[in-house]
Amino acid sequence: MSTQEHTSPVTEQSGARLTFRVSRQQLTVAVIDKTADNDVRCFALPAEPGKSVAARVRRLLQTAPEGLPEAGAWLSPSRFTRAQVLIDSPVMLVPDEEFSPDDAEELYQYSFPDRHQESLMINPLAGENAVAVFSVNRDLKQVLEEHFADIRFLPVMQPVWSFLHQRGYEGTYQKLFGYFHDRELSVVSFDRNRFRFYNQFDVAGAQDAAYFLMYVWRQLAFDPEKDELHLAGDIPDRDALMETLRRYLLKVSVINPSAEFMRAPITRCRDLPFDLLTLFVRGR
Repeated sequence: MSTQEHTSPVTEQSGARLTFRVSRQQLTVAVIDKTADNDVRCFALPAEPGKSVAARVRRLLQTAPEGLPEAGAWLSPSRFTRAQVLIDSPVMLVPDEEFSPDDAEELYQYSFPDRHQESLMINPLAGENAVAVFSVNRDLKQVLEEHFADIRFLPVMQPVWSFLHQRGYEGTYQKLFGYFHDRELSVVSFDRNRFRFYNQFDVAGAQDAAYFLMYVWRQLAFDPEKDELHLAGDIPDRDALMETLRRYLLKVSVINPSAEFMRAPITRCRDLPFDLLTLFVRGR
């Protein structure tokens, strides 16, 4: 089990930290580089059935990915001693006043029994007064630790939580947020400086997404005329989903990264998921 301290946001000076994003759908590698187009070097590789992510990362650090020979010029581990890894794995959120490191592993394995052979990680979320407990594939962790002297892990949702938490203070009405990524829907709401609700659902399309969003909306007893629903990320069947939601809710909107982040050049990089973009612009 590993506890990680909160560190400062990613800045131009810390651009030498190579960033990996690992999910069921794809592997993304990126690094801030002010000399590159859109201020970032980035590429995404789709999942390869039958090949472990640890093996893929090991191969990636040894040779440039096929079809992207230019990546070898900046991906070489000899250029980097630091890395950070966003992991799309189940997360257990615990209020900080109720958290006990001694109980974390047992509670996590009880909540997610299929993850018992993975390494457990613990990240304090100071702004939300909670602790995030999540898992990392042991082989992947070993491969990365072999190549980098300084490495930190965080859940894919961590930069998104921080961003949405701050956005939740805008206006006077309650807000529900839905973030779409990797064919999943993460739904979150805050009550001042705490999580009020968080859960993640697999979604196949607009019908699934509308069902889960409306289910949580009713569970939290939000007002369909006054309270707000904000969506972000890779929204499936966006037009159909928005049409369905607006039949029942008056205030539904989509977060536009370009407008939200003052048209920063990095927002033009299509290979960057919203969570990775948020990490680079706003930090953890």
